[in-house]
Amino acid sequence: MERALSLIGEWEEKLAEAGKLLGFVLSWLGTTELLAIRWIRSDDATEARVRPRAGAARALAGAAYGEVATCRGHLGAAARLVARGDIPYRYAHAEVLAATRAVAAALE
Repeated sequence: MERALSLIGEWEEKLAEAGKLLGFVLSWLGTTELLAIRWIRSDDATEARVRPRAGAARALAGAAYGEVATCRGHLGAAARLVARGDIPYRYAHAEVLAATRAVAAALE
């Protein structure tokens, strides 16, 4: 049980770091998008291409951020179930599987 809790804790920490980095990326892309909107000139083709690309990248990063948060929630639930010790393993296993699906979705 201690090993399982330790591993879950390690993964929660790694996911927290990933969430922080994705938050930074979201902030940077949002700023890029706002600057492109404010300063775009209709005759500048490069700037005209940047805005939709930044918006699309921000949408993808936002979706990944949400999936990372979902995964952390499932891992936290699994840790609480394992820590109790009197709940069948299959419930904690279901939470770990849900966390795995959330990570897979974040990587898409």
